[in-house]
Amino acid sequence: MKVSLRKTYSHIHVSYADDDYSNNLSATDFCLHTTSDTHKLSINLIGNLNQRDKQANSYADAVAFVEKHELLKMVQIDERKVLEGLLKAHKSNPAAKWVLEVALGSRGTFNYQVKPSRKNDSLFLDVVGV
Repeated sequence: MKVSLRKTYSHIHVSYADDDYSNNLSATDFCLHTTSDTHKLSINLIGNLNQRDKQANSYADAVAFVEKHELLKMVQIDERKVLEGLLKAHKSNPAAKWVLEVALGSRGTFNYQVKPSRKNDSLFLDVVGV
């Protein structure tokens, strides 16, 4: 089953294994694909690369994401609508594994096995495997 959680922009926060991080990325097209054994959250970061101002922080951070995608450690999502959709999916099938798919257009699509956790009003997707 495929469910759209949010189409428009929402900021996300990412951190890397080398202790670098970004608070400047905006994601779109939050979509949840569920099967009997997997919850896959897809997000699109291509909008950060489609800017006229190549000096913008979000452009630089998207380029850095492509270069450092293997070092991704954690993604934080604060959007309430997305959080509610993911919690609902988890309650319906708590044993399912979680996958995060990050799309960056022609620069690549990256998949990560993640472990979700919730703290305050944020969802943290900790990378446990590539």
